[in-house]
Amino acid sequence: MGRGYWKLNSSLLEEAEIRQSFEDFLQSQVPLLGLCSSKSEWWEMLKKRVARFFRQLSSLRSLDRYRLYQGLRRKLEHLVSTGGSREDISRVKSLLKRCQYDRHASTGNTARPTLTETARCQ
Repeated sequence: MGRGYWKLNSSLLEEAEIRQSFEDFLQSQVPLLGLCSSKSEWWEMLKKRVARFFRQLSSLRSLDRYRLYQGLRRKLEHLVSTGGSREDISRVKSLLKRCQYDRHASTGNTARPTLTETARCQ
């Protein structure tokens, strides 16, 4: 038994960095066409590799979001324990809420705090 049906979340390709990574990946797969006996054989191989590429990408993104969330949690704890300003505490709380929403959202197209937003509150 296999893992079942897999479908690409095409909204991922709207992000320029991901689209560029995928284009680079795809270009690296084109030379394999000559090693296969037919285009359909190459396509069957490519489909599995594309699924693996995006699963790995999703895992890395999930780990990055978790690390961002943990960093914000530590920052909030530090601000509270050292008597940080209300403004800084509110900003970090707001970013934390956005991270929590993102971590538990079911769609791939959610608002996430960017590194620049996070860096401003540190």
